[in-house]
Amino acid sequence: MIPTATLPVAPCPLAGDAPTHLAALAEEARLHGSPSAFQATLATVHTAVRRLAAMADTARAAALSLAQHERLDALRAELAALDTALEATLDTTGRSLLEPDAAPAKRPRLWLWSRPAPSDAGPAASWSTSVADLLAALDAQLACLASLANGQPEGAPSRHLADDTATLLTRHRDALATEVRRWAA
Repeated sequence: MIPTATLPVAPCPLAGDAPTHLAALAEEARLHGSPSAFQATLATVHTAVRRLAAMADTARAAALSLAQHERLDALRAELAALDTALEATLDTTGRSLLEPDAAPAKRPRLWLWSRPAPSDAGPAASWSTSVADLLAALDAQLACLASLANGQPEGAPSRHLADDTATLLTRHRDALATEVRRWAA
């Protein structure tokens, strides 16, 4: 887990108006010659967001308190809004990189984000197990996003997308970790 004390607190454009922000990044990528890199990053982030949303649903189903429900509802709502905005921003290049839902085995998987969840606990999972899995997945996504961002040129729209997504996920990871510590105390 990344220590929260070392992470900068910065405003996250994806937490506000994600569709407008993503459209601006896509236009910048189109104008400055990196639309393929941007669409590849967009497809990768889209896959990660969908996977995290499914894990958040599992954790919410196992939540034991109203505070846990509310924390996971906030995460799920923001992931759903981001997923919708990402889906709308994907073009044919980006869509070609996604796994079709019906036949995932026929296409190569996108990085670590297509790995199975750490536990296949199902709907009867305990809250602690499902939240631990979600926190582990958030940490893994943050590490992958850092690598993805660092592999892009400074100032590139694809780098901004990876960084902005990491900022959003870090906020939710930190809030969820705080809820876990409060519950365990």
